Amino acid sequence: MANRTVQLYKYTKLPNGWRYCKAVFYPNNRVKPNAVVTPTGEETIKEGYYCLSYNRKWEPVGNDPAEAVRLLMKKRGELLTVANGGTVVQEPEGESKVAGTLHSAFESWVQDFIDGGAHADTIAAKRLVAKEFQESCKVKTLAAVTRQMCQKYINEWLKKQGNDDRTRFNKFLHLRQFLKFKGINSLLTTKDSPPYHLKDPVALEDEDLALFWRVCTGHKKLLYTVLLQCGLRLQEIQTLRWADLIGGNEPHIKIQPRPEWNYVPKRHHCREIPIADPELWAQLMSRKMLLSRFSPLVFHTKSGKPLTHLWDDTQAIFKKTDIDMIKAHPHCFRATFCTTLLRQNFPMPDIMCVMGHSDVQSTMRYMAVLQKKDLHAKMAKVKFAVA
Repeated sequence: MANRTVQLYKYTKLPNGWRYCKAVFYPNNRVKPNAVVTPTGEETIKEGYYCLSYNRKWEPVGNDPAEAVRLLMKKRGELLTVANGGTVVQEPEGESKVAGTLHSAFESWVQDFIDGGAHADTIAAKRLVAKEFQESCKVKTLAAVTRQMCQKYINEWLKKQGNDDRTRFNKFLHLRQFLKFKGINSLLTTKDSPPYHLKDPVALEDEDLALFWRVCTGHKKLLYTVLLQCGLRLQEIQTLRWADLIGGNEPHIKIQPRPEWNYVPKRHHCREIPIADPELWAQLMSRKMLLSRFSPLVFHTKSGKPLTHLWDDTQAIFKKTDIDMIKAHPHCFRATFCTTLLRQNFPMPDIMCVMGHSDVQSTMRYMAVLQKKDLHAKMAKVKFAVA
């Protein structure tokens, strides 16, 4: 091709890491989709995105081969004009980023987080927003996206999918972040964010637990006892392995990545939770003797798979009692674990450690549960001077 001052590469993943690889062209100067030149020869690799290389810099142009070639030819024309003494009219700042397909724009945004080493959950959340937004607006190019489409996705479309206010707020933040990444700041503003109120955690009281244990027996009682005394999250109990139960002088549960069950916790979620009750540890070891040969999981289905229906099981047990159904969620046992520690003046840094909280505000939210319960008792002790 004429004017080789601009080259087309693809930033893609090779066995030894992410590398810039030259794009492959047919003899008629059309690009071979996803074909690149690697140290071992020509390969077709879908991961990554195209970049223009010129003047010792790299300019991302998305993962759409046709759009990448269009921008390649445009850039070559601009440089040739400048070389011949002409002037190139610059596009307004941010406008050039609006070129290309909506799909390639989202792919380059997600790839930016992958390259930055973002957590797998973060990347998955951004991919979900990208997928949903494209389904909701049904346009092909980024330039065709309007403010009305953005608002419709956040409000009408997500509500129809059953997303609550907090989820819509989080997805609003992701979408606005994407638009900022592409240099489009006017389509969504902070005033467009859906309002939501962060609900206080719901914990079980002693009388609730007394009713619960009357109808929860057998191996299920052991499961909920672990939830209550160790404060595990839903995924942590669903994927709990025998390998995560560490014995010795100080038995504990080790929360760590469990890739075989697609569980990769955030860094501050990884922790060691003491099992201080000898009876609970003895019951777990008895279960291990009987069932560890059937499954590597401590609690599992008959086929040895994770308990994906634990929320439904909890609902079914609570329906047999007079406990308020708002508390019929496995997370209520985690909340009860935290409020019990707070009530017994457990040191705050230690509570943060066993809960897997990275900031004190997350732990302090559980104080609201105690404050509501104890407020009347505290007020009863106050003496007012009445004539």
